[in-house]
Amino acid sequence: MVQSDLSVGSDVQATYNSKTKQITLIADNIPAGQELSVFLHEVFHKRGRELMGERYAQLKGLIEQWVNHSEGSIERQVYDAAKRRADESGETGQRYDDELIAYSIEEAVNRGIE
Repeated sequence: MVQSDLSVGSDVQATYNSKTKQITLIADNIPAGQELSVFLHEVFHKRGRELMGERYAQLKGLIEQWVNHSEGSIERQVYDAAKRRADESGETGQRYDDELIAYSIEEAVNRGIE
């Protein structure tokens, strides 16, 4: 039996455990149609920095520039939603940067961007 530290009724959709390198999806908490975006968010936590390498900073900079796009543009919508969620995460430093990117991926996929 696997024990979880997630409380019953929690709104957590997925987790990535950096010690075990395991992703856990909590299917009952993921709205139908958002499974892929949640999965990709966690995959970014697991492998994003490794896979992006030197381009990590470039990706982060690109996302941060979306704040300058016009209100209502898809870039601005994704940025605003991702920034809000990253801010709410309580993370700081590199972990905040990872959240901003991971939430940007999730928000973009939820809006139909492939």
